[in-house]
Amino acid sequence: MIAVSTGRTGDSVKELALSEARGFVVRKYLVENFPLDDTRLKTLGLGKSATASEGGSIEILVYAGAPAVARKAPAPK
Repeated sequence: MIAVSTGRTGDSVKELALSEARGFVVRKYLVENFPLDDTRLKTLGLGKSATASEGGSIEILVYAGAPAVARKAPAPK
């Protein structure tokens, strides 16, 4: 799970959309650069957060007991 929040200020609707977009970018990066199964990565845009730093936060949560599924890493370019 990739959970993303934005800072404490700004329009709530825009901040939610921004956090969702950031989550997708992080997911894409992880899938393209590590041997991860993209169907096992979920994103969650949280929008504004009172506990996030000024620029927001990105948390990658790993659930214990979930079987690890990896795909073959792409050949180097």
